[in-house]
Amino acid sequence: MNKAHVLEEIKRTAKENGGVPLGINKFVNETGIKGWDWQKYWARWSEAVREAGFTPNLLNSAYDESKLLDRYAKLYVSEFVRFIFTRNSLAAIPKESQRDSIIQPSVDAQRLCWVNDGKN
Repeated sequence: MNKAHVLEEIKRTAKENGGVPLGINKFVNETGIKGWDWQKYWARWSEAVREAGFTPNLLNSAYDESKLLDRYAKLYVSEFVRFIFTRNSLAAIPKESQRDSIIQPSVDAQRLCWVNDGKN
């Protein structure tokens, strides 16, 4: 495996991918060229991609904190409203003596009790 072959494969797969170079894992799956083959020539994948004439892919950046908090607040409010609406729209609440036969704990609640040995 030589340097020119690796560069040609980067160019070929990028062309097949609409001009965007593949990430490492997808490149290995598509070409069979392993990390030890290209790491003889470059320390980082981005350097190989750059030498092939492309701009390396960017890592995902963090969400803006204000947008994240805004989305969390909207989700919380929507779930809280759904809970209140569901609770207020029950047709009839069973008497306490009937609850044990009607209301069964969820599987998650049973699992939690089992894991905590019933110490909730």
